Amino acid sequence: MTFASDPAAAPATDVAPVGRSLWADARARLLQNRAAVASMIFLAFLALAFSVGRLIAPHPYDQVFSDYVKAPPSLTAYPKPDQIAPAIERIAPRLRATASNLVVEGDVVRLTLESQRPIDERLLAYFDRSDMFRAARVVEKADEGKRLVVEAPIERHLFLFGTDSNGRDLLSRILLAGGISLEIGLLASLVALFIGVTWGATAAISAAASTC
Repeated sequence: MTFASDPAAAPATDVAPVGRSLWADARARLLQNRAAVASMIFLAFLALAFSVGRLIAPHPYDQVFSDYVKAPPSLTAYPKPDQIAPAIERIAPRLRATASNLVVEGDVVRLTLESQRPIDERLLAYFDRSDMFRAARVVEKADEGKRLVVEAPIERHLFLFGTDSNGRDLLSRILLAGGISLEIGLLASLVALFIGVTWGATAAISAAASTC
């Protein structure tokens, strides 16, 4: 036999409404604003990047790349293929020679240097002094040193933000400047907090002492 339950006979259970604090209400409204959340994430990323900027900077902030003055921003490393030949043409006269048979194989450039007089191999240091190449070496010598076949490794540099008018990497300088700005702002806040707390505590102690 089944007995129907009487709703009036069931004990009433009063559930107290759950309130929400002002912080919870503010957080809920903030998370509903997508633009504010995206801005907050972007600012947090900038603060983190500036905090460790000295560690992740691709180049020293004061290093000058004389071969890359006002280089435009690029996602690929320098030098570009069309920059190698002009760089060789600038180096060859310093060796009192002319360059020919220029061939680029991967990250190595191979060329022939010819002169009316024997070429001083010590002058190959001009390759290493360039921002585009490392130390060059002679792979073949002919005509009593008047004709040299030289190989020089290509030195790659990445400038995501380009370089300034002095040839310094802009990304490295921006990361360093952002870190200094954060340090100044944090220091100013700490100084203001220290002065305010000290002044307020002193005023409170003085007021308490005067009422005694």
